[in-house]
Amino acid sequence: MTKRKLFLILTLILAALLLGACSGSRFQTTSWPGVTYDPETEQIYVAYNQQVYALDTAGEEQWRFPAEANARATYYAAPVVVGDGSILVGGYDNILYKIDEDNGIGEPIFSDADNRFISSPLVADERIYVANANHELYALSLSGEESWEFEADQSIWASPVVNGAAIYVATLDGTLYALEKSDHTEIWDQPINFGGAIVNAPIIDADGTLYVGSFGNTVSAVSPAGNVLWQFPTEAWVWATPLLVDGTLYVGDQSGTMYAIDTATGSEIWSADLKSTILSTPVMFEDALYIGTENGEVFTIDPADGASKKIQNVDGKLFSNPVVANDLLLFGVLSEESDVIVVALETSGFEQWSFAPEK
Repeated sequence: MTKRKLFLILTLILAALLLGACSGSRFQTTSWPGVTYDPETEQIYVAYNQQVYALDTAGEEQWRFPAEANARATYYAAPVVVGDGSILVGGYDNILYKIDEDNGIGEPIFSDADNRFISSPLVADERIYVANANHELYALSLSGEESWEFEADQSIWASPVVNGAAIYVATLDGTLYALEKSDHTEIWDQPINFGGAIVNAPIIDADGTLYVGSFGNTVSAVSPAGNVLWQFPTEAWVWATPLLVDGTLYVGDQSGTMYAIDTATGSEIWSADLKSTILSTPVMFEDALYIGTENGEVFTIDPADGASKKIQNVDGKLFSNPVVANDLLLFGVLSEESDVIVVALETSGFEQWSFAPEK
């Protein structure tokens, strides 16, 4: 089978998982809620389906955007806090919106893309960097004026990341590009291809080394010069950005295996079989890891040895990255049986509250 055919098959699989219709269910798409917490405002932001919601830390709705749902616009990527009293959210209507954190009043600030915004934008150095499924990465001012655009060979579903003067962006065909932030000139002689789609951002350590998970069943370390330092084999596709803590990467794969990887050598420290697909990045809170799985189970994991314990079973799929809000763990929920889209748990697993939008 040719590389092009493989890519087309992969694209169809991803589209079915993320964007396709789900007949007979309560929701019209199979994507999942994106959750963000802003400690400055103590508000939780949830992008899901046709609206973005602001909640307080007790789970009470403060506002929603737009006030009346628009069937032609849907939102899934986690909103991004700008720092000027606003948040950014990209839509499947090909528009990037800026929304006031106080009142939920929003407006389009960039509408020149001709495809969906699937990933969250990045705000860095008084700029917005936002990727689009049309193969383009855009650099914008905070008010939305375009500075430059870079065209990759395939769709971009992963958020970009920056380090110093460089910006890195990965694509659906498994290619990682390194660009100058000032003018999008390519830094490496040629981009690196990892043999499988990259659908989430790499993570960068203090030395500038990038760690990349891919559908090539690998986690890889890449130097700032573009050299692959090591590759760690996984059992299945890696969807999420790895978590980096004190020289150790924590990452899960579609087989349900969680790994701890030594960043210096690329060797396995431990692995734990959670027996259900993992699509999210774990969170470290109070010296423990927390992660949710496709079958709705929430686990706490000892980062030292990988010992795991199930603390809750939620009615729905847990594909969203868990988020810490004060002393609570927030999980976005995708459920065919319930209208709940967020649950808030204590570290013991006790459910403090859940949020289901009123019709």
